[in-house]
Amino acid sequence: MTTEACHLLPLSDAADISSCNVTTHRHKRSRSRLISLGVGVIGMGLSIANSIQMLNLQEQVEMIENTLSEFSQTIQIHEAKLAKLQPNQIKIAEQLQVTQHAINDIIPVLDSHSQALNTLKTGIERLHINFQRSFIYLAITQIFRNQLTLNFFITR
Repeated sequence: MTTEACHLLPLSDAADISSCNVTTHRHKRSRSRLISLGVGVIGMGLSIANSIQMLNLQEQVEMIENTLSEFSQTIQIHEAKLAKLQPNQIKIAEQLQVTQHAINDIIPVLDSHSQALNTLKTGIERLHINFQRSFIYLAITQIFRNQLTLNFFITR
């Protein structure tokens, strides 16, 4: 057995082996104690850091929960308003549909009336022109016959 493995043995067994020299100070155990102490301190530091981060996360979670609660209340208010508006909107939509059908039914009638009015307008304009011509013709004929007339002034 080598001296490097002596630190793995219990003290009572290491005292029986002459090469272990139990009376001297064991350097490897003191190193392992320092290492374990360092690991423990680092672990404690990480634990404290994790605790601080967990507290911050809990605060943020509470803030988010409060915000979600406010949003939930706002959504409920809007849902109530929508539920109130929806029946009125359905009535208005039904009335709009009836109005649209009525307009669609009236459009051909209005188109035919428009065509009839245009025809009448054209006829009246022609009649007016013919009427003016007849007055002018009558006035010119009377002038040629040497009859005094003012009929051509009446047309205006």
